[in-house]
Parts: sequence; structure tokens; C-alpha cells
Amino acid sequence: MAAALVLSGCESDGGPTLTWQNNAQYSTVEIERASRVGDECRMWHPLATMPGNLTSYRDVHPLKGPACYRLRGCTTTGCSAFTEPSWKRASR
Repeated sequence: MAAALVLSGCESDGGPTLTWQNNAQYSTVEIERASRVGDECRMWHPLATMPGNLTSYRDVHPLKGPACYRLRGCTTTGCSAFTEPSWKRASR
């Protein structure tokens, strides 16, 4: 069985673009971002809440250095656990 919510990409061209699969048909998807220090993601902050029928998000105000992203799906009865973090390198 496929995972309920899968964060499948974090491309950096023109601002990081996250892509995912909503296999459980969540009504909303919550996205959080944190700064990345070494191999750790620090201080998660809400970034966006997207309608469940969308499967991508572009961070138009990215952090200057490396950043981590994670997401979770929500329904009227609650939210899933967050996905494993995905990250982007600092812009060159």
C-alpha cells in the first residue's frame, strides 16, 4: 500500500518547489519550513496550507541558506504525522 502523503521533490530553480502525492485524499496539506544546520532541521515554522487537490508549492520567499521542508495532510477529523524532511541547498 502506498504511503498516505509522499513528499517527492524539492527543486531549487526560481525558489524551491515542493511536489507530493496525496494518496489519502486529504482535504488540506500543511507545509512547514526550518533552517538546516549541518544534518539537522531547526525551528519549524508554518509556511502554507494548501487545498488537498494541489500537489505542488513554490516557496517564493526562500531562506538565504539551506532549508528543510515537511508536510502533513489534514481532514476534518485531524492531521497525519509530518513527512520526513526534504531540503534544498543554499543558492549560489
